[in-house]
Order: sequence, then structure tokens, then C-alpha cells
Amino acid sequence: MMKASKNPSSKQAVGTVLIALIGPLTIWALHFSVVYGAHHLVCAALAGNYVGFGMQTTVSVATVAALLALLLLIVKPDVVLRMKRDEAMPKNSRLFLTDVMRLLALLSLFGVLWAGSAAFFFPACMSLV
Repeated sequence: MMKASKNPSSKQAVGTVLIALIGPLTIWALHFSVVYGAHHLVCAALAGNYVGFGMQTTVSVATVAALLALLLLIVKPDVVLRMKRDEAMPKNSRLFLTDVMRLLALLSLFGVLWAGSAAFFFPACMSLV
């Protein structure tokens, strides 16, 4: 019978790995949901010029917030990955995890820029039919 580890640092290490691997992609998914999901729902339910302006503002604010969060992950990964040097995770694994998180954050940054740039080039609530 296996026993669960009582070492709190192992739970912290698992949480750190999950945050590093899922964090950037979650930011990208949330931004994508706001840009496409909420945008279409609000535009389909409401009509008028004020709705278009409001949605463009919402998409712009969501884009800036997502970009800032992703830049934080790229520039200051230690803010998110609070790992002490004497924890159970070896230094090579910690460095690899940091590099993977930075790469995922950079990929997510391009995705957020791509989806968010539509707010600047196309009018909001425009029908394509």
C-alpha cells in the first residue's frame, strides 16, 4: 500500500510544476474566451453603437492585462515560481521548468497579440454575412 508523502515541499513542487505548465496557456485561453466568446454573445444579444465601443474597450483591456501577465512570466519567472534553492527539486529541473514556462508564455503572448489585434483592425459587432 502506498502512502502519500507528508512532505509539504513535494506538494509545493507539484503546484509549481502545474502553475508553470498550465499558467501561460490558461491566460491565453481566458483571453481567447473573452475576445471571441463574450464578444459574440454580447453583440448577438445587444445592438447599437455603444455596444461596439464597449466591446472594443473590453477586448483592449483584456489584451493589455493578458500581455502584462505573460510578460511578467517571461521577465520575472521567480515571482510565480517561488522555489527555494534547498527544496526537493534539483537545480537543473528548476531551470528547465523556468525555461519551459518562458517558452509557453512567449507562445501565448503571440496568441494574445493575434487575437487582440482584431479589435484594432475590425469594427466590433460587425456581421460577416
